[in-house]
Amino acid sequence: METEFKKETSGKWFAPLPFRKDRPRLPNNRVAAERRAKTLDYNLRKDENKRKMFTNFMEKVFENGHAELAPTLLPDQECWYLPVFGVTHPQKPGQIRCVFDSSAKHCGISLNDVLLTGPDFTNSLLGVLLRFRKEPVAITADIQQMFYCFNVREDHRDYLRFLRYEDNDPKKALTEYRMCVQVFGNSPSPAIATYGLRKSVEYSDSDVVSFVTNNFYVDDALTSLTNPANAVSLLKLTQNDLQAHGLYLHKIASNCDEVMLAFPLDELAKGLLGIDIKNETLPVQRSLDASEQAIAAVAYLLTFESDTPQIGFLLGKSKVAPIAGHTIPRLELSAAVMAVEIAQTVAEHLGISIETFTFHTDSMVVLGYINNNTRRFHTYVSNRVEQIRRSTKPAQWRYVCTKLNPSDCATRGLAASDLMNSAWLQGPTHLTSENSVDSETYHLVEPEHDKELRVDVNVSKSAIKSRLGSERFSRFSEWRRLVQAIAYLQHFVEKDQAKSQHKEVPSYQKAEKFIIKVVQAESYLKELDCLKLGKPVSKQSHILQLDPYLDEDGLLRVGGRLSRSSLSTCEKNPIIIPGDHHISVLLIRHYHESVQHQGRHFTAGAVRKAGFWITGGSGRVSSFIFKCVKCRKLRGNLQTQKMAELPSCRLSEAPPLTYVGVDTFGPWQVSTRRTKGGQASSKRWAVLFTCMIVRAIHIEVVEELSSSAFINALRRFVSIRGKVKEFYSDRAPTWAVPGSA
Repeated sequence: METEFKKETSGKWFAPLPFRKDRPRLPNNRVAAERRAKTLDYNLRKDENKRKMFTNFMEKVFENGHAELAPTLLPDQECWYLPVFGVTHPQKPGQIRCVFDSSAKHCGISLNDVLLTGPDFTNSLLGVLLRFRKEPVAITADIQQMFYCFNVREDHRDYLRFLRYEDNDPKKALTEYRMCVQVFGNSPSPAIATYGLRKSVEYSDSDVVSFVTNNFYVDDALTSLTNPANAVSLLKLTQNDLQAHGLYLHKIASNCDEVMLAFPLDELAKGLLGIDIKNETLPVQRSLDASEQAIAAVAYLLTFESDTPQIGFLLGKSKVAPIAGHTIPRLELSAAVMAVEIAQTVAEHLGISIETFTFHTDSMVVLGYINNNTRRFHTYVSNRVEQIRRSTKPAQWRYVCTKLNPSDCATRGLAASDLMNSAWLQGPTHLTSENSVDSETYHLVEPEHDKELRVDVNVSKSAIKSRLGSERFSRFSEWRRLVQAIAYLQHFVEKDQAKSQHKEVPSYQKAEKFIIKVVQAESYLKELDCLKLGKPVSKQSHILQLDPYLDEDGLLRVGGRLSRSSLSTCEKNPIIIPGDHHISVLLIRHYHESVQHQGRHFTAGAVRKAGFWITGGSGRVSSFIFKCVKCRKLRGNLQTQKMAELPSCRLSEAPPLTYVGVDTFGPWQVSTRRTKGGQASSKRWAVLFTCMIVRAIHIEVVEELSSSAFINALRRFVSIRGKVKEFYSDRAPTWAVPGSA
């Protein structure tokens, strides 16, 4: 926008349409626009008055050069047609505004879809209104057709084509026109117009720049000044500077007759009543309240005219209280937070220091919370008290009784007929006589029964050892986690001295050395003392055969005759680790898992390669692997199931086939008869009768798996082998009928 926003020779600004990068190509939507134009014509013919207003509006557009006949398009030239519709306002009878529907889609896309909206230059309406009521002389003005004051670059005008009757005559055919200016309906038009408005006064007086930059809400100007002369001067300077760029400031209005008389009638607003505002900027008074139904806060401006104090309503706000879960003190505290937020808004827009504000509440509990310096609160109250004290001081807060609190009108409800004369709008009368510092001190109300206060905890101080001690290492089950914890503690202690990262490799190496030094200092204290004094290790030491020595880090390492070897120091002189300490188990577990639960030789080799010599290492590794759950699962012997007790029928003394088990097996394909074409085959099954005592068997052939076939086989078996006392089977469906029979 900085580079493409340029000025014509006439002084007017022109700018391109801000298209998005990598946007899709717009399809030709003339058919859709023509359909919308015919629909518009059909609707306007129903309302002759609206039709005349629409025609007159478009006539002015053509007369002012805001639109032109569209030239013939080149083959395959990209363009877009904007549907037009009229908008009326019930408070502005006899007026219509033609809006171009840039959001109308065709083939799933619209013009606004490919345009950038631009930055939001619009001032806060609340801030504009607050500044408008600040000084005694109020003025308002308006930019005439502000969007139409900024031309569109000629190569982008074909994206603003529209269909209208030739010569604006509804009796003639539809003709293609195109807009030459920024149109109502384009998403970037507000940003372009506001940017151009401010750029028009870029080199003007500071008062004009401030007026245009801070006190315009889109095309409406509202501000207030200390006297009529300043108001007239500001308006005339702004008019001249804007008119040089094609912007016309008109519809001027004021509550001061002197200002109104300084301008011709055609530049004044019509039908505006006078306004009487005579205040001077002084400290702001605030009041707040809460009930079970709502919370509210309201701000007033305390002014003095001839030493007579006056109260003026400035800004009020209320919210519906939550249905459940909030106590009255919590709601009162939320109202106090709302009061602080309103104070910040007023201070920002009126340029008043928040230190000049005075806050009034009828809650002694809230005042106790804000003035508290000794007790701690739970999270809800703590966060809100912190927010209040971050913006205000406890000395700014005062108590007001409920009857005099104007916020009570909003929290308890008020009839509409009583609103104009209520304390909510008129302000509290007691503030007019109060202009001194409140010296009262507010304490917590019944702190022993207040559930928002944390319980006091008595802390006793005791002496501790200067060393960390390795007994805490037994709380860890992994070497990696122990090293991480020590690295984090070292980082926490040293963070004020150097900004190191506890997850870096040097930090881990430093933590490992610290852990080993602590363990060695406890297990080999005498050996360390001897070596530090340059004496040989005692002959009673069980690491004497390792020829120990101290390295540059103060760690005990294995000596030996490999000093001239090309191996690394960790392999030539491993660090001595006491085998009976917990960290030996952590190291063995760590490297046993790193070799994927291989055997003793792999695990012990990994420990040695890492630079550690665990005393009694082979036995320690074997013991650990023996207890390793995963290794026991992978290497354990297969177990055998103990046989159950034999049933009584297997142990009875009886003739063979007295107790019989029955089952069926098969089928087989058997040849049943010969035919001319070959042999016919059928299926056959066999019923197996097994003696439960001597394991004798008897087989009967059956032709099918049916109850009748089985009954016949059973009869043949009984007729041959004799009577059976008990049959045992798996109760297949075949045996179900005979069994039940």
